[in-house]
Amino acid sequence: MSSEPRRDIERLDAALDALSPDSLESVDVAASRVLRRLLTAMALDVLQPADTFRSELRRDLFGLGKDKSTMLSGLHHVVLFCADTERSREWYARAGFEYNRGYGGMHWFNAGPHEFMLHPAEQGPSGNAPHIHVATPDVDALFEQVTTAGLQPLDHQQPGVVINGPVTRPWGDREFELEDPDGHRIVVTQS
Repeated sequence: MSSEPRRDIERLDAALDALSPDSLESVDVAASRVLRRLLTAMALDVLQPADTFRSELRRDLFGLGKDKSTMLSGLHHVVLFCADTERSREWYARAGFEYNRGYGGMHWFNAGPHEFMLHPAEQGPSGNAPHIHVATPDVDALFEQVTTAGLQPLDHQQPGVVINGPVTRPWGDREFELEDPDGHRIVVTQS
């Protein structure tokens, strides 16, 4: 694209930047930035690299670049309530999770850069308990490891059917599921 249209687009972009929030009336400032970026990209016929465009959109949509001290920075740990944390601790070790520490009937395990804690409770989950998805670089090897350790992998889409290996979902994920002694579902997915 020639430099003349680019200068016109840059002037248009600068003019849009100069608009005050009051002049936008009911349009949210972040939404106006997103709209401006979309219009600019269409006018530029994607002059800027796609990665730059996506990162600018992501910043405008999700607030990246804001004061980090007031934003969530990630997952710290997940708590699983268990009727018998000692029995669950043994089960999670057999399932291939690395034991981290324990205190007062509570036990922490590593799940990549995060942790989950087994916490004593009267009973485990009831009804539609959440499924916790964990990643592994070799889902076939881990499937073999957990079956050798005496655990029974399953597939929620085929209740009661014994599976002989990870299943491939229509969206491409290769995975299998485990159910701990309290009914928590752990889904192991190829990363």
